[in-house]
This record gives sequence, C-alpha cells and structure tokens, in this order.
Amino acid sequence: MSLTPAPVRSGGPLTVAIHWRARAPVNRPIVAVSIRRDDGTICIETNSEVAGVPLGVLVGHGVLTVGFDQLNLGAGNYYVDVGIYEEHWGHGLDYHWNVYPFRVEGPSALRGVIPNSGRWTAEW
Repeated sequence: MSLTPAPVRSGGPLTVAIHWRARAPVNRPIVAVSIRRDDGTICIETNSEVAGVPLGVLVGHGVLTVGFDQLNLGAGNYYVDVGIYEEHWGHGLDYHWNVYPFRVEGPSALRGVIPNSGRWTAEW
C-alpha cells in the first residue's frame, strides 16, 4: 500500500493505492479503507462491497486504488487504515491500522471533522 507522503490540501484529491499479493485464490474479497483523525475519530469509511465493486477472485498480485476527488477534512493529522476480508466479512485476511499517516493542510480556524463555513446571509 502506498500513500503520497506530501501534505494534502483540504478539499484536494487523495488516492490510496493498495498493493496486494495472494498466495492462494481469494474468492470475492471485500477491501475496506478508512480515514481516521489522530484522535481516533473515523472520518471516512468505505469498502468495495458498499461501493458496488465486485472483485471476483484475487490471485497473484495487483493494485487496487481508491480515489477521493475532494477530501473535505479539516487541517490535522490523519491515518489511512486498510483491511482485506473474506467474502461476507468472514475472516480478516490482512489489516493495516495506524500505519499510514498523512497531514491535511487548510484553514485551522474551522474545527470539526468536515470544515464547512456554511452559507451565511445577513439582513437588517
């Protein structure tokens, strides 16, 4: 698995590349990716099943990528966690937790998981 080590701008893109190797065929696995803030808060969680991406049979080696076109996270430190599971979430085949850190840069005045200043109007 790899992650661009350069800081990511809030609202900018992020691609997670999952390099996998299967010594034996794995039928219809589920791959999960989550992005957590360094305090443990899960900010984004997705998986191949929910995304409707059938993986068929994994055998040999390859790369799966998950792209986030607009990573709307507040400035701070985060981790990407990745897991590969048997079909129907039967058994965890591999799980990488707290291994892939990255930093999001952007406005620090906004707090919360998703920075959004909202739409303001003022009438007098």
